[in-house]
Amino acid sequence: MNNYFLYARKSTDVEDRQVLSIEAQLAELRALAKQERLEIAAEFVEKRTAKMPGRPVFNEMLGRIQQGEAQGIICWKLDRLARNPVDGGQISWLLQQGTIQHIQTHDRSHVSNDNVLMMSVEFGMANQFIRDLSSRPVICAQVFSCGQRTESLVSRPHTRGLSCRQRRTQALTFPLCSIFARSSASR
Repeated sequence: MNNYFLYARKSTDVEDRQVLSIEAQLAELRALAKQERLEIAAEFVEKRTAKMPGRPVFNEMLGRIQQGEAQGIICWKLDRLARNPVDGGQISWLLQQGTIQHIQTHDRSHVSNDNVLMMSVEFGMANQFIRDLSSRPVICAQVFSCGQRTESLVSRPHTRGLSCRQRRTQALTFPLCSIFARSSASR
């Protein structure tokens, strides 16, 4: 019978964006392990972002898997394991080599002889999500009055450091921002 490590991670960057708390992940994953009759050898909990490699708890877990203490991982989603290409590649490699024989998420099972394309797509989407967070548009704090109508404008990261009035001018030169400017101007 294979042993599994249960891994729960919650980024501490922004609390209100997290889908499941650590406690909720643990409860769901324990229930999943019981339902699927998976033997949990140890639980690993990490409260760090996965956008950069080098998470100590994650690395300890992989080291112990490589030593043969467990053959599988139970986690809520693959993005709990990796949001960067280094960690995602390491997980994929260990799964392809059979060091990790099974990864069980709440909605999917990944085994070593699977087609790696879907896992690569999931890891790629997780990486792109974290990259997009750092370049997300921000709402201009100031509101402009134009006669009777009021409009708020979206600024892009390239406009940081500009005044709101300068951002308004910039917004009109970028397609996404100009859509917001036009839609609010027509109200």
